[in-house]
Amino acid sequence: MSSESPSGAGTTFAERLRNIRESSRNPATQEPYTVREIAEGTGLSQTYIRVLLRGEVEMPSAARVQRLARFFGATIEELTGEVPLDDIPAREGDVDGAIRQALRDSRIKDFALRAGKLGPREKSVVLRMVNDALDFVSGASAEGEGRNRRTTDRLADEEARPDDLPE
Repeated sequence: MSSESPSGAGTTFAERLRNIRESSRNPATQEPYTVREIAEGTGLSQTYIRVLLRGEVEMPSAARVQRLARFFGATIEELTGEVPLDDIPAREGDVDGAIRQALRDSRIKDFALRAGKLGPREKSVVLRMVNDALDFVSGASAEGEGRNRRTTDRLADEEARPDDLPE
């Protein structure tokens, strides 16, 4: 991954931090924030802020980057030069990318969060139901409608027997 920031405003963390510092103004003074103000606002030491501005640390910890981003009202990506995960398109065979893309749909996100609260057996039942629904919709079954109808009937029978499921 390139170290170039999304906006092209600096190739190192120190350059990006200096650019953000110069473009941010203290509302009280209308001047760029001083090292002391940054330190007080982030809880980092003045010495460490100077070290970062000089580029003596290639990349601070995620927690420190988050403190700086919060202080300046910037994104973590603006400081690190990383491309946000949501902006990386899914490639064929890229499971993580496909998951990120699917989770952009709030219904999928809600479904996943609710399914996460189920036990292992219930998750298996739901997964089977989703797979069967996909088969039904796509007509992917070699047996066609007959299999889909049997699947629907089987799932209805399983729902009718709540004794089988743990409480």
